[in-house]
Amino acid sequence: MPLCPPGWLINQSNPNGHLGLLMTAWAQKRVHPIKLVMIYFTLYSRSYCHLCDDMRIALEKLLGDVPYQLTLLDVDQDPDLLDLYDELVPVLFARKSSNPGVVEKLCHYFLDSKKVKEFCNE
Repeated sequence: MPLCPPGWLINQSNPNGHLGLLMTAWAQKRVHPIKLVMIYFTLYSRSYCHLCDDMRIALEKLLGDVPYQLTLLDVDQDPDLLDLYDELVPVLFARKSSNPGVVEKLCHYFLDSKKVKEFCNE
């Protein structure tokens, strides 16, 4: 498989199809590589929490083809997290690979689909 610039997608089913043209155009500086932005979600939750399960399932359905990573943290396993989020779980935070220092609280109790979509499209 040919090498390509960072951030480029390779069609695994047809790796030599249009990629050769794109690589040639890139080498000649006629096109710019597309940067993929990974979204990292952290869901503060607890075991046996139906709201937590509901939020996770709704988030996974909402995201579809968006590149993301979801980390589940059980607040009952960490006293500091328990102090912060005990009565608020589930709580959803997100950050983007393009701006890793900025973490945004998106919602708690129920998934705010509108806010998640806005965050993903910023």
